[in-house]
Amino acid sequence: MYLRYTTRKKDGKVHRTWRLVRSVRIGRRVIQQTVTHLGELDEVGRLRARALARALIGEPEQADLFDDGTREQTIGVRLKGVRIEHGRLFGNVYLALALWHACRLDEFTAAHLPVGKEDVPWEKMAAVLVAARLCEPSSELHIAEDWYRRTALSDLLQLHDARVNKDRLYRALDHLLLHKAALEAHLIPAWPFAGLAAIRESSLVGGRVDVHVMKDWCWLGTARDDGELGQLVELPPRPEFDPDIARLLIRAFRRGKPGFIAVG
Repeated sequence: MYLRYTTRKKDGKVHRTWRLVRSVRIGRRVIQQTVTHLGELDEVGRLRARALARALIGEPEQADLFDDGTREQTIGVRLKGVRIEHGRLFGNVYLALALWHACRLDEFTAAHLPVGKEDVPWEKMAAVLVAARLCEPSSELHIAEDWYRRTALSDLLQLHDARVNKDRLYRALDHLLLHKAALEAHLIPAWPFAGLAAIRESSLVGGRVDVHVMKDWCWLGTARDDGELGQLVELPPRPEFDPDIARLLIRAFRRGKPGFIAVG
């Protein structure tokens, strides 16, 4: 059993009358059958009516955990006055933390950064630095005093705004710089050849064969004959790292297609 009310206006006043109803199945339908009319009830009257309903159906007289008698109350809201305050940026920092975990940077920082008596773990400060570089590259001062407070990182990292300051960020950056070589090796696998390597690419038309010369996951040039290949091997240009090219080469090397050939 439960309470239902009916609202009607009379003489300019709003009257709300209550009734105790129960659900009754008739064939395939379930209807509400009125047990008794209760008239107009205040909060105490509604609580007593609920207690009566529990007594009638044999349930213990125990109010719900959060039942304070106001369940049936309604409050008018002026939609023009509704506004959002203190909004936080969420999507971009959530993606940044997802990439942080996907690259296993949490494992790297936990293994390499020192652990002492600091109030905030250095790996959390490193996560703040990386997320800031991805979402809004700026100075450590701007990160601490403006950007971090506009994001949801305080909830995602369980790190209060007051604990993020420029001094902690600078010190975390110093700790990371000490492990720069190890971090690069963690993100980019070592070049598997002693020197240069090449990939042969055959053209579908004309039977031409191009040889792409690589080193340290960097593209150095393309040779269309033995003369050009010899020049690239003898006087290779300075490698210029491109993340997109490196990503394609690493993926191709791990799949074994196309095959890499050591040259030089």
